[in-house]
Amino acid sequence: MKIYEAKKLAYKLMSKHGLFDWHLRISSMKRTLGLCNYRKQELSLSRLYVEASPVEAIEQTILHEIAHVLVGPRVKAHGYEWKRIARSIGVKNPSHATRTCDEHRQKLADVRQNRGPNYVVNCPTCGVIATSQRMGKKMRTCTYSCKKCRTNGLRWETA
Repeated sequence: MKIYEAKKLAYKLMSKHGLFDWHLRISSMKRTLGLCNYRKQELSLSRLYVEASPVEAIEQTILHEIAHVLVGPRVKAHGYEWKRIARSIGVKNPSHATRTCDEHRQKLADVRQNRGPNYVVNCPTCGVIATSQRMGKKMRTCTYSCKKCRTNGLRWETA
């Protein structure tokens, strides 16, 4: 599914259920398909999940997150009351709504595997190249030391 189609679907479902002051964020989450943030009034969807999944699965995930919004932050996340609300708005199988089928998992694994690194550091002394998908705090604030030859002062660059 295309990102803009997912956004269009999400805002349509959000307005249908009265979430006019909430917004949608497409994030780089890898282990989480969707997320509900009450403080920011924001629903998030994983970009990888959206790109690798059919419309029906995305719709179920959006409804799953909308159910979290409707029950509120003080109710147990996947408890009885949440399941009752989830069923009433159209979540097909709320007891398994947080799991994806094997086909979707495989698609996500393929997408992750085929992506190149986002950051790279190259040691000019020994030629060792290190890669990373994510820029951690230490990577932003400190210089990197080569693990092989111990050369100091290397910086991570965008790949």
